[in-house]
Amino acid sequence: MPLLVGGAGSGKSEVIRLLGLAAENLTSQEKTPFAAHTFKWVNLHEIPSLQDMIHRSPNGGSKDFRAPLGDSPLTLFPTEIQSQIVRFATPSAKNLILGMNPSPVLHPDPQSQFIRDEILNYYSQKAGHPLSHKEILDALNRHVVVERRVLGLTYGTMPVIEAQGNNLDIQGLFMAPNPVVKFGAGAGPTHPMAWHFNGKILLANGGAVFLDEFFRNPDDLKNMLIGVFESRRLSNGGAPTVPRDAEMLAASNTA
Repeated sequence: MPLLVGGAGSGKSEVIRLLGLAAENLTSQEKTPFAAHTFKWVNLHEIPSLQDMIHRSPNGGSKDFRAPLGDSPLTLFPTEIQSQIVRFATPSAKNLILGMNPSPVLHPDPQSQFIRDEILNYYSQKAGHPLSHKEILDALNRHVVVERRVLGLTYGTMPVIEAQGNNLDIQGLFMAPNPVVKFGAGAGPTHPMAWHFNGKILLANGGAVFLDEFFRNPDDLKNMLIGVFESRRLSNGGAPTVPRDAEMLAASNTA
């Protein structure tokens, strides 16, 4: 985790501002090779097993549900198709990252994995046989909409987190329980839909987290953040383990 150290007025905040601006510029241009995409789930009310776990709209349908970690649509494809896409895209990707081999996230977040499984199980039972790749893609196309994701402009993708003091907002940083699903739907505390993956650390997936005045945080939080950085995953309060795919940059005053 890179650490910027300097006194007041030495430019730490300016470096962070410029990095955020660079990310916004690189991902917002019309024909940029750095374009980022995510997806949202739609028409989930059509899947019986999901009806007690989603927000219903006034017209009886369901509200759109965005991939909570901003994952790429690549995570939803069958493994064989993922391999073909990665193999096709690797030469171009290597040119953008100084010759390094790309290592894209291939597994969806726990909530998207659960929703994907429920959708495919429903259509498989309806068809009376395991779904072919084409049938899987047809099913996903009915329930997935791809969206452009501009780093810095899309909410939460490049957060600056100030020193927390002694009153830690763990839920605001990581995840919070969803009591409607946790208790109302009888899903239980370890169910992926029983949590809101809306903390600042998780919303930044695919982007970057800037930790300002890092050493002014309590030791427990510093150790937790370093653990998240090293393991690239997060588990908190009995919630399912969530992968973390964000750069982390810290800054501290010399004092």
